[in-house]
Amino acid sequence: SGLEDTFEGRVDFIMLDWDDSSFDGIRQQLGITDRTQYVLVAPDGSILQRWYGILNEESVANDIETYLTS
Repeated sequence: SGLEDTFEGRVDFIMLDWDDSSFDGIRQQLGITDRTQYVLVAPDGSILQRWYGILNEESVANDIETYLTS
């Protein structure tokens, strides 16, 4: 995706297949309860931000950049 290209080498993107039960533990740990839920996780495992539904790529990119530069 465009976000992966934009933040290559700075942010790791991990896709969790909703239909794959092997991801149930991590989804539970992150509190992901819906297919269209996205979570920005800090290196220490803390949740920085959540997005729901269809994403506005520019807005998400701005949010990620804010966290990276703070």
